Amino acid sequence: MENLQGTPLRVVYIAGLPRSGSTFLQLLLDSRDDAVGLGEVGQTLQNLESLINDTHGSRLCSCGLGILDCSFWGPLAKRLQNIPIQQAHLQVLSRFSTEFPGKLLIDSSKSRKYLEALYIKNKHLHDVEMKILFLVRDSRGWALSYTKHSGRGADNSFYYVKNSYRWLNANLRLMHYLSKVGKDFKCVSYEGLVFDTIRQLKRVADFLQIPYLPEIPDMANATAHDVYGSRMKNDKGKRAGIVYDDSWIRDWRPSALAPLLLPVYWFNYVFHRL
Repeated sequence: MENLQGTPLRVVYIAGLPRSGSTFLQLLLDSRDDAVGLGEVGQTLQNLESLINDTHGSRLCSCGLGILDCSFWGPLAKRLQNIPIQQAHLQVLSRFSTEFPGKLLIDSSKSRKYLEALYIKNKHLHDVEMKILFLVRDSRGWALSYTKHSGRGADNSFYYVKNSYRWLNANLRLMHYLSKVGKDFKCVSYEGLVFDTIRQLKRVADFLQIPYLPEIPDMANATAHDVYGSRMKNDKGKRAGIVYDDSWIRDWRPSALAPLLLPVYWFNYVFHRL
């Protein structure tokens, strides 16, 4: 898969758990002139029918239009509906190479499922250089956010502990998988991106081998065609600056339940020192 300049297409895959800040990381990268985000490519391809039939506009692309009117997805959407996801993905990559020659494609699909299906085990994928950013959010913030948004047990200690271990298990398994398949990946702390943005972006730039820009990007100017990502992609207020959800700091559970969560907190501590 080569772009118009005859060089391999470069893909940055953001891996991690849901509610870990992948949209935020993508916006930071999309704000560069040499990168364009396509959001959660795997989820977009998997849910094309519902996205095409979205008459209420609940899933607008980050360009502000519905999928059929989007300048990138519009010409592709209907013809990709009834073909295998791997073939559909190849057409997406081909169109990206034509529309954005020489630019980084940011894919924030996050899950191992799509990483494996679209990149690792796609035998038809050639001439693609992929690097993986493994994004992890602080276990306390993630567990509280996941508990609140799961629709069950928002104030329940049991679900908070359960989700804390869900965080530990899922991150360890994903890290093990990334190590096993031998793909080049870099661990990135969501909190590091929020509170130490410049240093973390330098780490990312060095890893991706792209020019380092010593300033906080203007996310309002991000270039992306993200259909399936979080609502943040279309929220101009949230894109205007860096905002951190610190509600877990005021919650009693992270402290009171600490003795039950020592393995979780240990991995959390080790990871955020990377």
